Amino acid sequence: PLGLYESSGFERMAEFAGWPEGHSNIILCRTVAA
Repeated sequence: PLGLYESSGFERMAEFAGWPEGHSNIILCRTVAA
């Protein structure tokens, strides 16, 4: 579900940081938990 990440802007944040998709997924999980 890349649309979900892009909608929230997580994908863009991860790409801006230069992290792989795996790390972006962790950030997304942490953000959702927070």
